[in-house]
Amino acid sequence: MINSLFHFGALFLSFAGWGMLFYNKWRLNPAVIPLLVFSWVTAIVFGAGLLNIISIAVYLIFAMGILLTCYYIYLSWKKRVDLFPLLTPSTVIFLVSLIIIVFSFRGLIHTHYDDFSHWGLIVKEMFQVNGLPDGRTMVDFKNYPPGSAVFIFYILSIFGYAESYALMAQAFLISSALIVLFISIKWNNIGKLVLAIVIFLTLLTINGTYIYTLLVDGLLGFVALAITIIAFHYRHDWRKSVAVNAPILILLLLIKDSGKVFFLINICIILLFVIKNQLKDKTIKNLRLKAMSRVIIAVLVIPLSLNFLWGQYVDKVYQESNYNKFAINRAKLMDINKSEEFIQQLGPMLIESSTNLEVPSIKSFLILNCLVIATIIYMAILHQKRSKLLISSLIYVNAAYIFYIFTLYLMYLFLMPENEAVRLAGFGRYLSTISIYCVGILMAVLSYEWTTQGTVTKNKVAQGICILLLGISFFLPFKDSFKNLITNKPNSETSIRLGIKDQYQRLLNAQASGSHVLYYSPKSFDDRGYLDFILKYEQLNRQYSITRSVNTEEELNEFFIKLEAADYLVLVDEDQQSEQHLSGYMVEKSKNGVYVIVKDNDGKIITLKPVE
Repeated sequence: MINSLFHFGALFLSFAGWGMLFYNKWRLNPAVIPLLVFSWVTAIVFGAGLLNIISIAVYLIFAMGILLTCYYIYLSWKKRVDLFPLLTPSTVIFLVSLIIIVFSFRGLIHTHYDDFSHWGLIVKEMFQVNGLPDGRTMVDFKNYPPGSAVFIFYILSIFGYAESYALMAQAFLISSALIVLFISIKWNNIGKLVLAIVIFLTLLTINGTYIYTLLVDGLLGFVALAITIIAFHYRHDWRKSVAVNAPILILLLLIKDSGKVFFLINICIILLFVIKNQLKDKTIKNLRLKAMSRVIIAVLVIPLSLNFLWGQYVDKVYQESNYNKFAINRAKLMDINKSEEFIQQLGPMLIESSTNLEVPSIKSFLILNCLVIATIIYMAILHQKRSKLLISSLIYVNAAYIFYIFTLYLMYLFLMPENEAVRLAGFGRYLSTISIYCVGILMAVLSYEWTTQGTVTKNKVAQGICILLLGISFFLPFKDSFKNLITNKPNSETSIRLGIKDQYQRLLNAQASGSHVLYYSPKSFDDRGYLDFILKYEQLNRQYSITRSVNTEEELNEFFIKLEAADYLVLVDEDQQSEQHLSGYMVEKSKNGVYVIVKDNDGKIITLKPVE
C-alpha cells in the first residue's frame, strides 16, 4: 500500500509539473488543465507508439514533469510565480475525486464481457508488447482506436500492471473531463458550486456502473461535452480556445470511431466562435487568413492526420485482408445484406428506443427541454429579454440528438450483422454517449442562466430556492440510477472470473503457460462466449479448448478427445456428470479444480494429478 501511494504521489507530481507549465505559459483556467495535460500525454505517447519509441516517451514525460514541479516550487518559493490562483474549486474537487477513485477502485478486477473481448485486452497486450498492439497480440477489433488504452498504458508503465490501476486510470480521465463543469466556479459562489457538483454526479450516473469498466462510451460523451464547454468559455479568446481544445480533439478521435461524429459537431462550434472573435480582434487585422490557417491546422489537420496515421499503422502491422471487418468499406455500403423485414422495422425500433421515457436519461432530456422553454418564456415575459444562449442551445442539442440517432440507424443498417442489429445490440451504451452530451449542455446552460445572468432577483432566498429546484430537477430522474451506481459495485467474489484467475495462476506457477488446457464449465452453457473471452484475456493465446456439457454420448466422446489432446484440465465448476466420468482417473480430488493430465506412451490418459 505504501509503495502504491508513493507511485501515485510521484505520478501526480509529474502531472502537476505539466499543469503548472501550461498555467504559467497561457494563464489557463485551472478547470481545463487536468484534461489538457492528460490529452497531451495521450497524444505524445500515441505518436511515440507509431514511431516505436513509446518507452522513451513515457519516461521522458514522467521525468520532465517531476523536474517541472521542482522548478515551479522553487520559483514559487522565490516569489517569482504565484501558484495560489490554481487552488480553485475545480482543483480541489478534482483532487478529492482522485482520492475517492483510488480508494473505491482498490482491488477491483475486470468482470465485464467487453473488457475481456477488447477494452481490457488491448491494455494488457500493450503492456505485454510494450507498445501499440500489433500482429503479436490477440486483439480482434484491430482497427478500434486505442486512445484511452494509450493513457492507461502510460499510467501502468509507472505503476506496473494491475487491473485495478487500469480502471483507476480511466476513471481519472473521466474525472478530468467532468471537472471542466467547474470552469466558471469561484469560492464566493456557493450556489453555482452546488449546482456544478449536482451536474457532475448526475452525468456520472448516466454512465452508470460502466465506470467500473474500461468501456469508452461514457468517456466519449464526457470529453465531447468538455470540448463544447471550453469552446464556449473561451469564445472571446480564440487563441486559448484553440490551444486547449486542439489536443483534446486528438483524444476525442482516438477514443472511439464514433468520436468523428462529435469531432464534426465540435469543430463547427469552435470555428464559429473563433471566426466571430477573430473578426473583432484588431491585433490580427491584416493577418486573419494566416491566423485562420493556423487554427485549421491545429484543430482539424493535426487531429485528423493522427487518426489517419492510426489507419496506416494498422495496415502495416496486420497483414490479414479482413482485419478491419467492422470498419466502413465500399462493399458494406453497396451490399446491405439485411432482410427486407429488418430494414422496414429498424427505423421504428430506433425511434421507439430513443424516445422511451422509461429510460432515465431520455426522461431527463425531456424535462430539461421543458425547463429551457419555460425559462425562455419567463425571461421574455418578466424581463423583456431574449436569451440567445438558451434558444440556440435548445435547437442545437435536439439537432445533435437527432443527427446522432440517424448515424446509429446507418450503423445498424450497413455495419452491424443482422443477428445483432435486430436486437439493437449496444444501444444502451450508445445512448449514454449522446445523453451525457445533450443533457450536460442543457444542464450547464440552465445553471449559467439562472446563476449568472440575473434571471432571478438579488434576493438570496429566491436565488437559493431556484438553485434548489434546479438541482432537484437535474437529479430526480436519476435517483434510482445513482443508488444503483453506489450499491452495485462489481463483486469479484461472485464472478466466475475470480476463480479462473486463480486457476490460471496455478498453471503459471506449474510452468504450464505454453501448454494446452481443457476447461470444463457447465455453468457457462449459455454465456454468449463470456468464458472464451476470459480465457483469451488470461492466457493471451489460444492454447485452450472448452467443454460446457457432457450430457449426451456425442458430447462425452468429444470431451475425451479434447482431454487426450490437452496437457491440463481445469474444472471451472462441476456437475454430476463430470464427477461420474472423471472420478476413476483422479488420484485425489483437487481443491482448486486444476489437474495435470498424465498419459502413457500411446497418449492414453492414465491419471489426473492435482496441481496445488
